[in-house]
Amino acid sequence: MSDLSLADLTVDELKELIRQVVSQTIVDLIRDPDLGLELTDEMKLNVSQSLEKDFGEGDLVSAQDLATRMGLEW
Repeated sequence: MSDLSLADLTVDELKELIRQVVSQTIVDLIRDPDLGLELTDEMKLNVSQSLEKDFGEGDLVSAQDLATRMGLEW
């Protein structure tokens, strides 16, 4: 790729460059940075313990109850 300056671009080339930059920026912002990574055994244990602590022996809370507890309108 040759080194072009902004002045060397046509209006259509500049528009395409802007589209590409905006598209890539959007992808970067919404991409899951952990996609494809595996949980370590330690992290699995932490998640399991956290769920047990929060929910006890299978005591699940409905979304409505959770929202109410947090002072949110559902």
